Formats: sequence, C-alpha cells, structure tokens
Amino acid sequence: MLLSPGGHMDLEDKNPLITAKREAMEETGLDNLNEIQTTNDPLVPIDIDTHFIKVNTRLNLPRHYHFDFRYLFSIDKIKDIKIDEQESSCFKWLSLEELYTETNYGRILDKIKDLLSRE
Repeated sequence: MLLSPGGHMDLEDKNPLITAKREAMEETGLDNLNEIQTTNDPLVPIDIDTHFIKVNTRLNLPRHYHFDFRYLFSIDKIKDIKIDEQESSCFKWLSLEELYTETNYGRILDKIKDLLSRE
C-alpha cells in the first residue's frame, strides 16, 4: 500500500493546510509545493477521512480517531527527494496512470481526476 506524507498538527500550526504542507515538506524535502484548490476557500481539503488508530508505542500515541484532511499539491519542478527515514521507509514517484490503478486510494482518485481535468 502506498501512503502519502502526513502527520499530526503541531501547536504552532494555524490550520490543517499548514500542517499538510509542513508534513509533506518535512517528509520529502520538497519546498516548492503548490496547493491545488478544491474551492475558493484554500482551507477546504480535497477529502477528509476518519479512521481509528490503535495505540502506537513507538510514537507514544494513545488510541484515537484520526482525521485525515487531505490536500493535493503540485510541484513545478521535480527536485531531489530527501526522505526522512524516521517518517517514511521509502519513496516512489507515480505517473497519473499508475496512481489511477492503485486500489487503496478509493474515492479520492475520482476527486483527483476531476480536479486535474479542470486545470
């Protein structure tokens, strides 16, 4: 299964969009992220997923419901990826065709296709 960069909000994060951008930058080293907006309000994510997380002793997190505020970013130039080994175990670029064959992304793929077709 492929996982996108993500994480929890820090106290200094003013909103979920800032968190999403910060986490993506921390985990990949990319600093040229441009949000693809879903609405006129940039804080509205492309998707929100809620799921239960079991106790994580490695990160010292109790069991909790996790709310994924999913944002879509583009980059204008591919740069060297610097994976934070503490956060991610691997990295893989996917073409849109490869992404569209991934079964783990479910309904978000339709939203991505729709957004990209508008550009």
